[in-house]
Amino acid sequence: MASNKKSKNLRKGIATTTAVASAVLQAGVVAGATVSSGNQANQNQLTQDQNNQNQTNQNQVSQDQVVNNQLTQNQVNKTDSNYPEVPYFYYWTTGDRVYINWDYGHIANRPSKIEAVIDKDSNFLNPGYIEVKPKGAEFTPNIQGDFYLRVRFFDSKGSVTHESIRKVSRNSTETRDIRGLKYEFVGAGVKLSWANFVDGIKSVRISVDGKAYKDLTASDVSSNSYIVENVKDGSEIKITIINGNGLEYNGSVIVKEGAIQQSSVMKLGLSSDLVGINVDLSNSNFKSGNEFLVDVVEKNGNTPVVSQYSVVLSEDSGSFNIYPDTGKTLFSGEYSVKIKDVKTGNVYTYDYTHRLHNLSNFVYSSNNGEVVASWNKLEPMVYSDIVWSTSEDFSNYNTVEVLEGRSGVKFNTDVKTGNIYLLLTTYDKDKRVLSQNYGVLDMSQVRSQINNFKAYYKTNNTVEFTWDKVNANIQKAMIMVNDNAFVLSGAEIGILNSTNTLTVGGFEKGNKYDVTLYLIDEEGKSYSASTSSISESSDSQSSNVILVAPNGISGKYILNPGVLSLLLDQNIYDISQNSAISITIDGKDISSLMPVFVKETNAINIRGLVPGKTYNNIVIEYMDSKGETKSIKIDSLLISKGGNLDSFLINAYNRALSRETQNIDEEGYNYWKNGLLSKNISLSYFIKNLGYVPEFMDLVKSPQELVTRLYNVLVLRDPEPQGLQFWVNVYNELIANGVSHTESVTKILSDMTTSNEFADLAARIGVNP
Repeated sequence: MASNKKSKNLRKGIATTTAVASAVLQAGVVAGATVSSGNQANQNQLTQDQNNQNQTNQNQVSQDQVVNNQLTQNQVNKTDSNYPEVPYFYYWTTGDRVYINWDYGHIANRPSKIEAVIDKDSNFLNPGYIEVKPKGAEFTPNIQGDFYLRVRFFDSKGSVTHESIRKVSRNSTETRDIRGLKYEFVGAGVKLSWANFVDGIKSVRISVDGKAYKDLTASDVSSNSYIVENVKDGSEIKITIINGNGLEYNGSVIVKEGAIQQSSVMKLGLSSDLVGINVDLSNSNFKSGNEFLVDVVEKNGNTPVVSQYSVVLSEDSGSFNIYPDTGKTLFSGEYSVKIKDVKTGNVYTYDYTHRLHNLSNFVYSSNNGEVVASWNKLEPMVYSDIVWSTSEDFSNYNTVEVLEGRSGVKFNTDVKTGNIYLLLTTYDKDKRVLSQNYGVLDMSQVRSQINNFKAYYKTNNTVEFTWDKVNANIQKAMIMVNDNAFVLSGAEIGILNSTNTLTVGGFEKGNKYDVTLYLIDEEGKSYSASTSSISESSDSQSSNVILVAPNGISGKYILNPGVLSLLLDQNIYDISQNSAISITIDGKDISSLMPVFVKETNAINIRGLVPGKTYNNIVIEYMDSKGETKSIKIDSLLISKGGNLDSFLINAYNRALSRETQNIDEEGYNYWKNGLLSKNISLSYFIKNLGYVPEFMDLVKSPQELVTRLYNVLVLRDPEPQGLQFWVNVYNELIANGVSHTESVTKILSDMTTSNEFADLAARIGVNP
């Protein structure tokens, strides 16, 4: 595998052979090393001559440097010289132009003068001088055909210290070794790296065991490295680099037998306790008792995080964890991990990307400078803190300590405009970092109020919270109970989006609780409501549903806002998460019904059914996880009672229109109900529209009947005698003054809706009066 290139020792004309060998190396050792072979006496002579040279010229470079310079040039066109080679001298030609380069940074004393000349004869009797720069020159020779080129370095006394002579042929180049070529194991591949090329790189060619592996461009090797994959133990990797000026560089490495096999089975990842790095050796041949020494360095800044960490494998092909040194942390970032097998001395190097655990739920909200934040709690988590800053780079910051064991906090910032930046960090009992989350909070945002927020005790120390529907898709939510905040799960958010209810445990009757609910929609807008009162019972809890249905189906009706939830046994009903849901009743589609699938509870929620109305022959179609269309057939369904708004609307249909509940049409019912819930329609607007319904007008046979029906609808009772007589007199007076029956009814409806009793009714229902 060694390629021999003949050259002459130019100092004394002693013929030697320089062999550029592919060295067999351990990981991390420079490969492509140059070794010398030849007559040892001649080599000794060379050394002695150099010593003599050093004695006569104190400004000469050291013996080792001279030998190194002479033995590493490997040029076929060198001509005899009595001086050391110019360091890293080379040339190349392109067309009529000639380019030369050197580097004097590797000698003890930099030259005071640099001279470059050309001549047709190697004795340089009629030299032509070339204008030079500190580290090179380019020129067009005035000589036809081949010529000789000489470059000299002079010291401050005018003495020659270095000299290189070349016979130059047009369109020729010299080849050089790749400086700093080395390799290391990165996962299942071999990473080649080399020193930077000042003039850049045009192209790279790699071969493995004599076969072309890949041709690369400069962008492929922008970091002066490349990972060669699928390399076998003992493989020879050769690399050729053409630099920015077209000069060719060559080098090669041979991978040590057995090294790839061992390194490829080391798999690095986050440790199960979230603190360190796990090294999995399950596919390796490492035995119990095998000792390793580990070093971990952060690439950005080259900062050591783990130094000579010693670990002994506890079982064959087992695993071990690497933990940072005391006072240090593995933050998210790029690391170089070196694992040394103490027994063999093999060193395995990995590029490792560490990612601190990111909590799936970090929720925060602001209002008037106050911030509330909450997060889901990890099993090993004991401590937490939040750092906040008005600058994105945290150049100045404030730290909020969180009480031990808590997973939420409320704090004041006095910042009411612009953004603040949040960094949540959690720790285990040893104060080792477990997770980090980053957030940005708009402090100018004002929370919207959640209306009609109420709380009711249920069984087993649980409390049910209800509120009016928020016209938004809630993505995140948290609840603060006294001074502790809790983040809500995805399942809880799915339920509250569908039902506007939340059930929370851990409450004991007799204790004082201040509760605030925070909702955040998909656009980041916040909503909140608070209560300090938890009632003993509720008329806004769920209602019974009477079903004649197959096994595995149960139902409940959430009174506020009025949603039927059909809970399905997951072992029987396998519904695809993205499945559309369709429903027919007695073979008819009812467009105002809105069935949706809630994955978290494996339920089909249906809005728009009328409580108290019996539905028959219900067919619900869905798609299962295999993509097949399935159906559920329910013989009959009855919601036993509705909420306050349901009761009001059904009463209006019954009393104002004399329409039985069974005959209420869902389209009209849901138009009014949804409009009232969303506050787009007021209760008085609904009442006034009764005056234009022929069905209502046709039922009114006398002023007394008119007033009685209006009382029954508006305030849910019969009129007292004085009230009845008052409104009858108003009606008669309007008619006597020539006002039509319809206009008179509309006038009375309008006046009645301004009463305090009507306003109180609207408040109980949870709608605008």
